[in-house]
Amino acid sequence: MQCPECSGELQGRSSRYTCKNCGAKWKVTFRCEQCGELPKVAASCGAVSFFCDTCNSLKSRESMDKEFVKDTE
Repeated sequence: MQCPECSGELQGRSSRYTCKNCGAKWKVTFRCEQCGELPKVAASCGAVSFFCDTCNSLKSRESMDKEFVKDTE
């Protein structure tokens, strides 16, 4: 993923990321690319994917829409 501010590479896990280039910290929310709803996290054997109840389908992190909000913590 790229930083929305400087296009640098984001590093992190889950929903919190930090830009390697400018140091900005971000919270990322993933939404279904088809219906816009927040999917449920489906973790299995260390792999994390998402399930959208509205679309009734499994989603990957790469396919979903991402919302970036500056993290103040």
